[in-house]
Amino acid sequence: MAPAFRSQRLSGWGRYPTSQAAVTRPERQHEVVDALRGQNGQAAPLIARGAGKAYGDAALNGDGCVVSMVRLNRFIEFDRERGYLTCEAGVTLREALEVCVPEGWCLTVTPGTATATVGGCLACDVHGKNHHVVGSFSRHVDNAKILTAAGEAVTCSPDRESDLFWATAGGMGLTGIILEVTLRLQRIETAFISTRSVVTRDLEETFRCIEQTGSSTYSVAWLDGVRRGRWLGRGIVMLGEHAKLSDLPVPTRAAPLALGDFRVRSLPFGLPSALLGRPLALTFNEMVYRRLGATKPSLVEMQRYFYPLDALDNWNRLYGSNGFLEYQVILPSAQALNSVRAMLELLHDAGQVSFFTSLKQLGANSGGHISFPMPGYAFSFDVPAGNKAAMTLLDRCDDITMAAGGRVYLAKDARLSSGVFASMYPRHREWLQIVRRFNAAGMFGSDMSRRLELAA
Repeated sequence: MAPAFRSQRLSGWGRYPTSQAAVTRPERQHEVVDALRGQNGQAAPLIARGAGKAYGDAALNGDGCVVSMVRLNRFIEFDRERGYLTCEAGVTLREALEVCVPEGWCLTVTPGTATATVGGCLACDVHGKNHHVVGSFSRHVDNAKILTAAGEAVTCSPDRESDLFWATAGGMGLTGIILEVTLRLQRIETAFISTRSVVTRDLEETFRCIEQTGSSTYSVAWLDGVRRGRWLGRGIVMLGEHAKLSDLPVPTRAAPLALGDFRVRSLPFGLPSALLGRPLALTFNEMVYRRLGATKPSLVEMQRYFYPLDALDNWNRLYGSNGFLEYQVILPSAQALNSVRAMLELLHDAGQVSFFTSLKQLGANSGGHISFPMPGYAFSFDVPAGNKAAMTLLDRCDDITMAAGGRVYLAKDARLSSGVFASMYPRHREWLQIVRRFNAAGMFGSDMSRRLELAA
């Protein structure tokens, strides 16, 4: 039966850019195979889309087809003894946690939102606050089933069809459609995180604190992206460990693995662009700095610790109808301090402000050819989209990143040029050779792949 397609305008989480595509929502895996034939039996380039949490154009396909995977969200097998969970690609991280946490297991790697899908996390090879300890998402995937352009479902892993597996990990959906994933979970005693925060007065102290607390399992620094001068780069380094049963208050020990209710609210409207200036950003960053800085060591429910922004399910509307750009880069350790300082100063000189600015230490590379993480520091900030000054600023930040030997995170990107991408990702030609084996006809493509000239 031919799949139903409906024309729809889509965007990523940043709400910039947007494009029109024919969208189908299969409910069974065989319907995904049917979708390869395209709309009305006319094959067209297509891309799989999970929850739409990639910020830019990775899951957009203007004038092409998009296969939404959200209805392919079934659990296939859960080995409670060994901690292996097999599920369809459309399962969200929150759905996975609701299954595994009550049994004493947890996702080993999670990004900053629980609404992302398992398939999307592998396609982006996401990283978490513990990358310096355990690496990226793909390192904890036992195997994955990928639908190739030939209509064949291939099971791959680091040891089986490994070229396909590592080209898929961080490959932004361009090797095929991820149908199923088997995850290796980690044991936990409770559903709580034991947290503490360290206040820093400037950028040098922030870097020094991250280095000195490198043995912490979870670590991320929020930076004040507005202050200048001697306060440049001040922040709060937030540390965490999985709480043990003995850490809990006695009344809570009766149900240590119970996931508490996660209250979600919505913004009724976005902020007018005229308000997104320095006065509001100064107030906001000062409020966050004081609030987080006053936080005492405490036990925090797992969902609240990992996904604080999920409490506002449409916080991306804060930037108004034009959307926003998040610029996230990884910088080698030796160049990170000076590079971050230079970018913060450029941000100020360009008259731009960032409401969400972060810094965290990353560890070893994964085997993904164009996977983002590598040893060093991941730095991110955001700016409103639709602003020529912001685009010029980010181009200059690209220069700083390339000079340091770093690279931009494709899952957050919406404007990188093909030439800059090729310089930042030297293994992309090796990756492209593998993609051509499994996508010789160019079946899979996206707005991002065309922008970066990644057509097979």
